[in-house]
Amino acid sequence: MVFFILLAFGLSGCRDDREKALGQCVNSTDPGAQYRVNSSAYGDLRQWVVAPDESWTMYFKHSMAMSPYEQWVSFNGVAYDLSSTPSTVDFEGCQYWFKEKHRSRDSEVVLARVVDIPITDAALSNLAIRTGSSGTLSAESLSPAFSVVTPAYSITVPYAKSQISITPTARQASATPSATITVNGAGVTSGSASPPIDLNVGANTIPVLVTSPNERKTYTYTVNVIRSRDHRADLSALTIGSGTLTPGFDSGVTSYAVSVLNAVTSMTVTPTVAASGATVMVNSQSVTSGSGSGVIQLSIGNNTIPIVVTATDQTTKTYTVTVTRAAVNADLSALTISSGTLTPAFSSAVTSYTVSVPNAVASVTFTPTVAALGSMVGVSGGPSMNSGIESSPIAIATGSNTIGIYVSSEDNAEIKFYFVTVIRAAN
Repeated sequence: MVFFILLAFGLSGCRDDREKALGQCVNSTDPGAQYRVNSSAYGDLRQWVVAPDESWTMYFKHSMAMSPYEQWVSFNGVAYDLSSTPSTVDFEGCQYWFKEKHRSRDSEVVLARVVDIPITDAALSNLAIRTGSSGTLSAESLSPAFSVVTPAYSITVPYAKSQISITPTARQASATPSATITVNGAGVTSGSASPPIDLNVGANTIPVLVTSPNERKTYTYTVNVIRSRDHRADLSALTIGSGTLTPGFDSGVTSYAVSVLNAVTSMTVTPTVAASGATVMVNSQSVTSGSGSGVIQLSIGNNTIPIVVTATDQTTKTYTVTVTRAAVNADLSALTISSGTLTPAFSSAVTSYTVSVPNAVASVTFTPTVAALGSMVGVSGGPSMNSGIESSPIAIATGSNTIGIYVSSEDNAEIKFYFVTVIRAAN
């Protein structure tokens, strides 16, 4: 009985399409371009080595003394005698089907098969990546598409994607021993994803190192990841040293108003940026996110304070706080009555008014609004009341009724009276 096994290996992309069914091509740039081919018959051992030399020559060497049987090898349809002297044939960049024939006096048996088992192979068959953040990752495409002999790849991801995981698959994942792989210096099993790797803003170079099973050859694939800079120029919080923002803070709202007493002569503003790395300026002065600004002096009246946020990609966004500091005065800015119409129409500089009402109106109320925050107001000798709030009802008799409204300035240095004469018609 004759036993024969031939072990060989090849790669994709044969020059001659007719040979695709028989074997695969070896590419001189392939990281796994050196292999050993073993054959045994009747206990004899023959060994051939395929090495990536310039002529792509395959060597056939019979390592044992010739047996009494006729023995030869067929390479691409050409028979070569096996002797103790090496035989040489042009490999032509492709692996072909090899046969070894043993002939006895009574019968001839030819057995042959091709099995892919490399000795030196530091190649990957695939390289897949996923990107995302906080461990939640999704698949991405490499540029260019993966090829065994292409060592470098690139990808650009948005700022929101802060992690990458790489899944390398060794071309000889099933070989024993198998190739070993590291991703960014950490060992990874072929076909398994690496732990998430944190990405810095800007360029990130991630090496994938493959070592052949016999540890004679290494090959490095490189994934270059560009993480874009953050475009967010938002505030996540904004507080002020005095008064209350109107409306309440919202990162999407950029304009606010604040009213303060005349006694408030300055204030600070504390902005907090939403995106790490963003910078902020208050009133044209740099401020650390989450810290108070320098003291901002306030004039009487409106004071506009700009807050400018600059994202890491230089996108800017401006928030504006308009602070109104009250003046010191005892004026009303508005005055209304529950029945009738003031004559003349209200003006803060006019202090005397008349109103006519029918006899059926037995009482009236007033709603006075002070012009300066901090001023106090009262109606008809009653206690101080809040500005803009309706007074208690005031009874009126038939005929003329004079009702006084007094205003006291914030510092009590000035008091001003407004008088309304309400004329109730006779029954």
